Amino acid sequence: MSNLIVVHVAIGLAGIASGLGVVRGILVGRHVGWLDAAFILTTFGACGTGFVFLPTDGVTSAQLVAFFITFLLLIAAYAIYVGRLKGLWNQVYALTVVGALYLNILITTTQTFLHVSALRAIAPTERSPVYVAVKLTLLCAFVVVAIVASRLAGRRSSRE
Repeated sequence: MSNLIVVHVAIGLAGIASGLGVVRGILVGRHVGWLDAAFILTTFGACGTGFVFLPTDGVTSAQLVAFFITFLLLIAAYAIYVGRLKGLWNQVYALTVVGALYLNILITTTQTFLHVSALRAIAPTERSPVYVAVKLTLLCAFVVVAIVASRLAGRRSSRE
């Protein structure tokens, strides 16, 4: 594995870790400003380094997801830094953060199944039952988290 890929993976994992912290803060009502910035910057960084560092012949599904993550992050950044999480911007922020984190974890999961031989052995294709079960579990968990985060953010913004 090249040093550039190691940097890309490290930035991506930092984005996931900080994103989990941001979502936890949304769920428990404890906003941590520097963690928001860390999540947005590291996740932008992971998307950007994925485009620059990783060799491809054409556009990949991971790159398309990274474009969508970038779009969600732009909305999240607007919600927090321009909208100041006032009114509906609090819910918009919660949903875009959860969505971007989900997609980042989904890409990481897919790449892990592709590049870790033990996982590839139990799920050689994207239609393998184990792979499908993991993706469905992630989707269900994040749908629940998105609904809860949105409702909690909505309640907090209605009290302001």
